[in-house]
Amino acid sequence: MNGPEDRLIETIGRHWSIGAVVALRRIDRGLVNRSIRVETLDGAAYILRLYHPAISSERIGREHDLLNRLAEVDFPLSPRLIPPAEPPTWRTLVPPFRHHRYLALLTLLPGEDRYTWDRPPGTPHTATVLGRALALYHLAVWGWKPARRNVAADEAQRLEGLRVRLKDEPLAAATLDQLTTSLAGHDRSAWPDLMVHGDFHAANVRWTDPDDDPIRETICGIFDFEYADHNWRLYDVGLAAACLATRWQGDACGGTAKGGVDPQLLAAFLAGYDSTVAAKMGPRGALPPLQQTERAALFDYLALAHLLTLDWVQAPTTGHRLDPADAVRYANHARNALTCLLDRPAAAAPDNHI
Repeated sequence: MNGPEDRLIETIGRHWSIGAVVALRRIDRGLVNRSIRVETLDGAAYILRLYHPAISSERIGREHDLLNRLAEVDFPLSPRLIPPAEPPTWRTLVPPFRHHRYLALLTLLPGEDRYTWDRPPGTPHTATVLGRALALYHLAVWGWKPARRNVAADEAQRLEGLRVRLKDEPLAAATLDQLTTSLAGHDRSAWPDLMVHGDFHAANVRWTDPDDDPIRETICGIFDFEYADHNWRLYDVGLAAACLATRWQGDACGGTAKGGVDPQLLAAFLAGYDSTVAAKMGPRGALPPLQQTERAALFDYLALAHLLTLDWVQAPTTGHRLDPADAVRYANHARNALTCLLDRPAAAAPDNHI
């Protein structure tokens, strides 16, 4: 066996005791990492995750610590790591497989992929379902902070990095000026901080609808945790809301301009989140629903999400696999969103829009 696929099969057999591998089926969805469906002689199926070279072993370790934590608390929506014969929970490919150095094996989540980053769901029902799923994840990790850091300092450093990398984007510079001033005015002393997912959106979850009834569409799995880190809870909420509710050019969105925020989708998402957290409220110290001070800062974190998108599309080190036309489209979507956010009255509270 000397082909790249044969070498992968040999590597799997050497490190994981899952039986004879009979098929590898590439999943053409990820824009950075690669996922391959692994099928074995006994009918079992797994996901082989091939990490992009830009993703460090430290970041993989943080993701795997989180996945192990979710398994410990029996969180039903996350995949489980299949441990190799020896630690760590990932293996190194020498030589790399098509530039990928690290790989890990995980259980296959049920359900199906239905949406993409640029084609998010467009109904209040699916928005509510997404809000509930993010809340369930936050509840599962609440109180667990193995990577605890100074979140405010990390955020300031992130903003400064964006300012340097996006120096040729006038919209980015104007947004960062406004964002820096706005964030400084928020009292974040009581904001919950936790291990955020870091990339939660409709394309990073698995969907199912019992009896093929779209009104009952629900989420049966969450994946892609490699951007997980210690941050404000609102970072996750803002990023997810930006991906869900910001309208793409060509969307049928009932009067919401391209780049604008669909108020129905945003309201449904936040309602799904808050109702799920509120239902789990118990003793003092439990994760609270979104606080008024967080809601007041929500549009700041939508803006941050679109700045990060613009940075991700343009930075060569991210290693994404967007073709040039899609890269332009994604960048223009972020610019449209930033334009709408900059035009939003500074004094308007988010509750006036949702």
